[in-house]
Amino acid sequence: MMRKSQFISIILILMLLIAQTGTTYAQKKNKSKGTKSESKESLQAKRDRLLEEIQLNKQILEKTQKDKTNNLNVVKSLQNQIHIREEMINEYQAEINNLESNIHDNTRTLTHLNNHLDDLKQEYAKILRNTYKTNSSYNRLMFLFSAKSFNDAYKRFLYLKQYAKHRERQVRLISNTTNSISNKMKTLSEQKEDKSSLLIEQTHEKDHLEDQKKDKDKMVSVLKSQENKLRKDIKTKQSKAKQLNATIENIIKKEIEAARKKAEEDRKKLAEIKEKGSSITTKSEVKSTSTSKATPTLTPEAAALSVSFSNNHGSLPWPVEKGVITEYFGSHPHPALDGVTTNNNGVDINTEKGSHVRAIFDGVVSSVVSNPSFQNAVIIKHGEYFTVYSNIINVNVKAGDNVKTKQKIGSAYTDTNGDTEIHLEIWRGTTKLNPSSWIYR
Repeated sequence: MMRKSQFISIILILMLLIAQTGTTYAQKKNKSKGTKSESKESLQAKRDRLLEEIQLNKQILEKTQKDKTNNLNVVKSLQNQIHIREEMINEYQAEINNLESNIHDNTRTLTHLNNHLDDLKQEYAKILRNTYKTNSSYNRLMFLFSAKSFNDAYKRFLYLKQYAKHRERQVRLISNTTNSISNKMKTLSEQKEDKSSLLIEQTHEKDHLEDQKKDKDKMVSVLKSQENKLRKDIKTKQSKAKQLNATIENIIKKEIEAARKKAEEDRKKLAEIKEKGSSITTKSEVKSTSTSKATPTLTPEAAALSVSFSNNHGSLPWPVEKGVITEYFGSHPHPALDGVTTNNNGVDINTEKGSHVRAIFDGVVSSVVSNPSFQNAVIIKHGEYFTVYSNIINVNVKAGDNVKTKQKIGSAYTDTNGDTEIHLEIWRGTTKLNPSSWIYR
């Protein structure tokens, strides 16, 4: 027969295990809730941004379609709209996958909670049976008076008191677990509704996507009949891009060479001072971050600015308040001509007429260049990085000016077709970088 001390120990161990289990469930619930909530907010923010891009691109497309001669821009706008919608569909799928994962986790947790509730009820039934057997005052007194010593009687008194508390705690655990099950079932129901809504919205986006692909195919057929004109336009655009590229490279090379010469002069001066045995130090000492001819030798201030620019990779503001990328960085097949490839040293951003063009980071204006092919180009230095803004008018900065992030440097140019588009490039020394990976997306 089990001794009373052993029984008390078992009861206390059970109480600790039940309390620990309840706490573990609560911690898992809170942790899961926090993680999924953040993920949902992040996905929602991406979807909202894409919706804004779709709406803005739709306005641009409608405006472009009014000009019956501007078929290439219509195709580019349609292509961009298709690209954004494909991104949108992927975001819907990511949200659906996230919800499915949540539903799976919550269903499994609900099963565990129900099993846990069954265990708690069974344990409570045992407690009630034991309580019923010793319910009378006589039985409790007999249990106390049958003790062999005062210490044993005191332990039995504490056991009865602890047993009563355990029964109350068991009732609370059953109540809390029941509430958790109810809340989890409500959450599951909401998640299933969200998933159903997302699936419907995703289907609508896919329908829009198919319609726009058909529209694009029709316009491409029209453009193919204008092949000679298109090839001439491509040649003209490539010539303009080549001019801009040569201008930028020359300016950057001059900046790098000037920085190198200054650093060399400062080092010579410092060496002369040391040779004379002077203990004087100079503030003009330069920290060289690179021995490469492709990047400038930097002063401490410029080095800090360069690091700061680099640390903002992926979060730099757009050069216009509202806009959509109509042509991306790198080589791409022509939207209408088979076997023809176009190359872009930056990104082209379509925006609203009269939009201000802004600096995307703190820096110093290296140069302002005017050319009929790209209107005006502003080159801003950010340590070893350079940003280039072309196809702008009404420039209100000059070489040597310090500029701040989002400071207005000019206005976007609107051509004779009514298109308002600027060109953005980012260079590290003489190396071209992909601007779309640097600006906030």
